Formats: sequence, C-alpha cells, structure tokens
Amino acid sequence: MQSDQARSSDPVVSAVNSFRRSRNDRWFGGVCGGIARSTGMDAWVWRLIFAALFICAGAGLLLYILLWLFVPSE
Repeated sequence: MQSDQARSSDPVVSAVNSFRRSRNDRWFGGVCGGIARSTGMDAWVWRLIFAALFICAGAGLLLYILLWLFVPSE
C-alpha cells in the first residue's frame, strides 16, 4: 500500500489536480483548451475527439458538459 506522500508525487494525480479549464483557448467552456494544456496536444485534436464521441451516442456531449460543470476555471 502506498502512503499519501507517494501518491501525491504520482504524475497522473498531480496532472488531474492541476487540470483547469482554459480562459484563453476556449470556444464554449474552455474544456478542450484545458485538456490540451495538460496533455501537450493541440486543442483542435480534443475538439475532434469530443465531436467524434458526440456522434457515437452523444457520449461526448455528456462528458463535455460534466467537465464544464465540475472542473474549475483557471
């Protein structure tokens, strides 16, 4: 079992804790801009992923709205 100190230095945990919606790179809520900054990918790639997920039974729209509601802005 890992201690709290070891878990807090995990890069995945620190990336999730530092994830914020973008104020500069946004079309609607800044979710894709924030994910792009966290992952190092371009925001248009994330917009394309969410659009593809939207076409597949609307999952992209639901996920985007949830991220928009629960992820704080920078």
